[in-house]
Amino acid sequence: MTAPAVALLGTATALATGTPALARPFSTGEKSGAARAGGSTPAPGPETLGDPVYPALGNDGYRVLAYDLDLAYDATTLLVDATATLRVRTTQDLSRFSLDALGLDISAVRVDGCDAAFEQAEEKLRITPARPLRERDDVTVCVTYTADPRRTLPHTAWVPTPDGFAICPQPNSAHTVFPCNDHPSDKADFTFRITVPDGVRGVANGLLTRTENLPGDRTAYSYRSRSPIATDFERYCCGAGARSDFCRCTAEPAIRPIRWKHPAATAKSSGQVGR
Repeated sequence: MTAPAVALLGTATALATGTPALARPFSTGEKSGAARAGGSTPAPGPETLGDPVYPALGNDGYRVLAYDLDLAYDATTLLVDATATLRVRTTQDLSRFSLDALGLDISAVRVDGCDAAFEQAEEKLRITPARPLRERDDVTVCVTYTADPRRTLPHTAWVPTPDGFAICPQPNSAHTVFPCNDHPSDKADFTFRITVPDGVRGVANGLLTRTENLPGDRTAYSYRSRSPIATDFERYCCGAGARSDFCRCTAEPAIRPIRWKHPAATAKSSGQVGR
């Protein structure tokens, strides 16, 4: 299985250079298409893609076109406050759809700017929009949540370290970091905005597009992915020491390897991973 988006937080990191093709960013106030008349009676979307190894992983009834992840790490609480905005296209009429999500404290869900009912059941986030969705609708889904990297879960991508955390989502744990359609068959574009305390750097897949100095001695780093990627291609590191954390990521377009090194996380992930 492959993986999605790489984000690193730390003081010693190498930034991507060059001018690769970039994912299209979300526009301010971007709206989905209106529901189409006709079609079948909307029904809940399947909560599986039928994977023989991970039958509960992934969801059907739509495909994700893009993820926009906005994450803020608090070095005092050690929590991550986040918003995940997904641009999806439905493949059938839907009264309800689901995302994979585990261990996330979800506070709000909006579909096309309207509040949506939601429930968390096992490793699924079930979302009921204010109106049924029609086949081939382009829909924007926004999920606001908080994550605790130190929470004990049946499986997790989070690896707490003495001065922060790392993230190792392969093969099936990206949805412990952000709500998603967590299956490598549903690749999507990614954009990231990572807010960290001053003295810590945020790094993600793709090209650095913006750096913001924020109130409260914080800095936000924004990136866009070079091409559509799978959800389990996610890597983050976070540390305050200039020498305590070192993450290096390289990618070849043909085989998409990730070479990743982190002193406190090698027990779970090291060397080359990828498809």
